[in-house]
Amino acid sequence: MVDSLISDDNDQHLAATLVAYRHRFQQSKTYKALQWSQKSQIEPPVCELCDMAVPLNVVIEVLTKSRLTNKQLCAITFGCEKQSDFPVFSWNVTFPDKPKPPPRPPQPPAPGSPKLSVLHLSDIHVDFGYKPGSMVACLAPLCCRDGQPVLADSWIKLGLPVDTRDSILRGAFYTTIIRPGLRLVSLNMNYCPKENYWLYINSTDPLDQLQWLIHWLQYAEDHNEKVHIIGHHPPQDCLVAFSWNFHKIINRYENTIAGQFYGHRHNDEFAVVYDEVDPKRPVSMMYIGPSLTTESFLNPGYRVFSIDGDYSGSSYWVLDHRTVIMNLTASNIYNQTIFVDEYSARGAYQMENLFPADWNDVAISFFVILDILQSIFHIDCTRNEIARIRC
Repeated sequence: MVDSLISDDNDQHLAATLVAYRHRFQQSKTYKALQWSQKSQIEPPVCELCDMAVPLNVVIEVLTKSRLTNKQLCAITFGCEKQSDFPVFSWNVTFPDKPKPPPRPPQPPAPGSPKLSVLHLSDIHVDFGYKPGSMVACLAPLCCRDGQPVLADSWIKLGLPVDTRDSILRGAFYTTIIRPGLRLVSLNMNYCPKENYWLYINSTDPLDQLQWLIHWLQYAEDHNEKVHIIGHHPPQDCLVAFSWNFHKIINRYENTIAGQFYGHRHNDEFAVVYDEVDPKRPVSMMYIGPSLTTESFLNPGYRVFSIDGDYSGSSYWVLDHRTVIMNLTASNIYNQTIFVDEYSARGAYQMENLFPADWNDVAISFFVILDILQSIFHIDCTRNEIARIRC
């Protein structure tokens, strides 16, 4: 039924049908059995269910208000069509009427220049109510507890300036000065992924966050500041229009943005941003750090960045980073937390610098190595009977 509805782009039968089935779904034996299964397997004092990922009522409410057609809804939800094919998903930010300065690629600092150490913690998900030895087979992705409805005051108590309070209350994004000449911009990336179903009603730059970002990047450019951008979701995880507009912003202010730092993926990743005009020219770096949450097949990890800084004229670019992991196997054997250095970027990849051009070279080398490994893998699979079975 859903397949036939999706093929019709002239109306909103898909959303209307799903809304109409709301009562039938909630009263179905399958749904009630699922609710009973969850309640029977969860220990309320230890692990409180998060009402699954998104409450059903939220999805239904969004569908009743959304004006998306069948194909548009399928494009944004399942990727069965290109979002860029629909004008409703296409929007553009506005830049100040100031020309982009000529690109100034970062240069290595003078030997012996001061450095800053910056600790990057991502996806901590600490549960202070956890009891050692309690049930681990919680059906929620992570065992959840009651949050706090208003976090602005709590964030300020942790060290943020009072002048960030208004923007935090408005949209949980803010900017502040970290050092003379270094500005931090913290973005609320929950406004951009497809899992935010409210975007199905209106996805155009929620709360004008990207216009706000442009304002502060222009301010930083005018006042010779460098900017570090932090956020939870990497921009690649966002809806296409948000991601593309973000990419344009990074391109416009490539001389000002000295680093971008994200999490969410739980894996150790990096991304190179390239020029809009010359797609072979790298212009910026995104560091996507490991998580302190274990999840499946992951050792908890964190990262320490070494950054050019703390002197007049600092570039504030990342010079190296060191990744530390908790060895879960050893920690369980010896009943204590054992953290070990996993690698440093310079040492592991034999890099002289960690500028976009250097990471571009590393990425190219990865492709070369993968081609070689694939060739070896193919030879091994064709020559060796046991290997062929394993393949």
